[in-house]
This record gives sequence, C-alpha cells and structure tokens, in this order.
Amino acid sequence: MAHRVFRYALLSLFAAGPVLAGGLPPLPPEPAPGATWSFAVLGDNRGAQDGTVREVFQRLLTAVRAVHPRFVLSTGDLILGSGLTENTLRRQWEAYLAAIRTLTMPVYHAPGNHDLRNRFGPRLWKEYLGPTFYGFDYGGARFIALDTETDRHRLGTRQFKWLAGQLVDAKGKTVFLYLHEPLYPVSKHVGGSMDVYPRERDALHELLVLHRDEIGAVFAGHEHIYNVQVRDGIKYYITGGGGAPLHGKRPKGGFHHFLLVTMKDARPTIEVREPTP
Repeated sequence: MAHRVFRYALLSLFAAGPVLAGGLPPLPPEPAPGATWSFAVLGDNRGAQDGTVREVFQRLLTAVRAVHPRFVLSTGDLILGSGLTENTLRRQWEAYLAAIRTLTMPVYHAPGNHDLRNRFGPRLWKEYLGPTFYGFDYGGARFIALDTETDRHRLGTRQFKWLAGQLVDAKGKTVFLYLHEPLYPVSKHVGGSMDVYPRERDALHELLVLHRDEIGAVFAGHEHIYNVQVRDGIKYYITGGGGAPLHGKRPKGGFHHFLLVTMKDARPTIEVREPTP
C-alpha cells in the first residue's frame, strides 16, 4: 500500500509542474506540442574501490552532453560497491555523483547489484538517489524504473502489482521501462539474471505483452554488452556498455556505448552511440 500511495503522490505533481517526489531530480520543461526530443540510456559504469571514475565513462558523459538529451536513464551498477566500511562506499558514491554533475540534464537511476550488494547499500541508495522503483511522465510518455536487486533476480509480489497498476494507468502513452537485470540474458549473466526465476520472469513478460501497444522499449544492463531482442512484440535492450570491463568482443556487442532515444510523434527511434575518442 505504501508504494501505491507513493505512486499517486509522485504522478499527481505533474499538474503543478515538472517536480518529482522522493529525492528524484526535477524534470526539464515539457517539450512543445509536436516537438522532437530525446533522452539517453546507459548503465554499468562502476569505477574503482577508491571511487576513481573510469576514463571511458567520462568520455561517454562528454558524448552524452554533446547530443543534448532532455535527461538520462541509468540501468544501474553505478559504483563498485565493495569495501568493508560505510566511508569507503560514500567515497564511491560521491565520486560518481561528482561525475554526473558535469551533465547539464538530470539522471534517473534503477539500482544494480553492485549498488545494493552490502548492508550499507540500500540505505545509501535511498540517501543519495531516493526510491529504488518509481514512475514519472514526460512528453506524453511514461518512464518506469524497476528494482531487480532488493529481492535479487525478481521484482517480488508488491512491485509486480505496482507495475501492473502503472501500465493500466499509462494507457495511451508510450512506456519505457529500465531495470538492471535483463529478462533474457545472452552473455556472462545467463543463469544470473531474471532467468533465475523463469516462472516469475515469464509472468513479467506476459504482463508486458498485454500492454505491448504502449511499450516503447525495455532497457536493462548487468551484461556489459549491447544486445537487442524482440519477443512477442516487446523490444528488450541490454545496454551495459557504460564503462565497466566488457563481457565480449565487439561482434557480440562488447563495446562501450550509450543509447540515444529520439521521440517524434510519440514514436521512438533508438540509436547506439559510442564515446568520443
């Protein structure tokens, strides 16, 4: 019930202006009617234990700034998340947040396993970034962040019901979902993603298929590659090329990248972009 109350509180704010609840950054002004606009997606940029941000991630941020998206969606694994002390983790978080402050647009995050992997993780996530799952509307689209890590490899009953309500409420909008673990992994994390619980994964897929006329794309990370699959009309992207060590060679998607999603007449065009040299 608490999360349903949060959902209504969050979405009700849009009538008053582009401000989000729960510690999330403010949205940019809405695009003009009929305007073309874009957002970016990336994930798995985690740096070093001392917080050092990877050089390739910094180059990706430069490339993102150059294309001027309205905002960025992150599929998680923002920090390494290892260390015996809370202070070690705070250094990692503060280094990551300093890096994304170089952007001129807000970033909205879904948690990765590295972000929540120890006893300090959930509390620090809430402190620095707010809720682990939430939805917001922008430009006639709905954006839904999901948490595959609190109840590892699954959404759990409460979040699944919340998502079902979000999808019903979003009828007529283009819906984008972003989460860390892919439903259908293809690389290093086969058997270590949402496929650990195939019946629950299949139930999630079937829920999305019920709303496939609205679903623009599902973005995940976890595997440090680029991959796209279409299943029953649902486009599933793996976009884990944000800077962490790659999980394959280039022909199998092993290259650093982000996605640029351009919205025109409520229809998305999705391009793969690579970092500047």
